[in-house]
Amino acid sequence: YIQTAWRYARGVSLARSGDTKGAARELAQIERMLAATDYKPFDAWKIPAKDVAGIAAHVLRARIAHAGNDLDTAVREMQAAIRIQDDLPYMEPAYWYYPVRQSLGALLLLKGDTTGAREAFGESLVRTPNNAWALCGLAQAYAREGKKREAQAVEERFTRVWIGERKRIDLTAPRAGRLDI
Repeated sequence: YIQTAWRYARGVSLARSGDTKGAARELAQIERMLAATDYKPFDAWKIPAKDVAGIAAHVLRARIAHAGNDLDTAVREMQAAIRIQDDLPYMEPAYWYYPVRQSLGALLLLKGDTTGAREAFGESLVRTPNNAWALCGLAQAYAREGKKREAQAVEERFTRVWIGERKRIDLTAPRAGRLDI
């Protein structure tokens, strides 16, 4: 379980730096662990360890695909991760560390699918109200559609919840191999 988290973090870092081969090696290790690990001891503690490892594999696959500019695969992998995340039991803190829908929304924005992005960010906000990343993405989706009033209203909500420099969160200027959320 800990090895999966470690491999996931390394893989994401490698994908972000453009080393998709290194990231793929980390993903292969996660996939081996998923196939070989007996997760039953976690069941006694009601920890969905295998599901969390599955989310890690899908998100890392998506990040690798994104780094290789394969946005269609990246979207499919994020959607697969979301299906697992949606079935996780409620827990605070959550079993998976962030709402994957915000990454799906960012990918859809990159693809130019503003309607899909709005839906992903909106559903993320239903499940995780006041999530600054989802608010930022939703405002950007509205802005790209020319819906200035809606974009401004969401931007005002974002401003109330974001702590830090505004320039640190920007989905409109994606860099090759990187997805900031």
